[in-house]
Amino acid sequence: MGEVDYDNAITLRTSIIGHELGSSVGLLGWFLSSKGKVNGYRRAIFSGVPTIELTEIIRTHVIPRPQLRGVYHVAAQPINKYDLLQIIARTYEKEIEIIPDERLVIDRSLNADRFHAATGYQPPRWSSLIEKMHAFG
Repeated sequence: MGEVDYDNAITLRTSIIGHELGSSVGLLGWFLSSKGKVNGYRRAIFSGVPTIELTEIIRTHVIPRPQLRGVYHVAAQPINKYDLLQIIARTYEKEIEIIPDERLVIDRSLNADRFHAATGYQPPRWSSLIEKMHAFG
């Protein structure tokens, strides 16, 4: 019921990663507070965007297009959690062992082709997205 299709209404379906206020339960906070070693799931696929990127997407691609309506998926290129943690560790200079783990198999990626066609948005590479998140954080 929350994903409406009315004039002047848009639903952006996405997943996010970013710095939290007052907690460390999301992927980034959990990872940055971890010590020693963590599992990096090579078959767990994610395609969300950093919160700082989502704000920019809304500002530069959604607000200027009042004709947009309905449900759109907003996503970056799919990446597995192992590779994502490797990029985060490198960018944040986090000393931790990330153990490749094949056990968890889940694909939560979104197909954002419709949003890309409607807005022209092309997601940056993951290394750029994480650098932007780190600089803002």
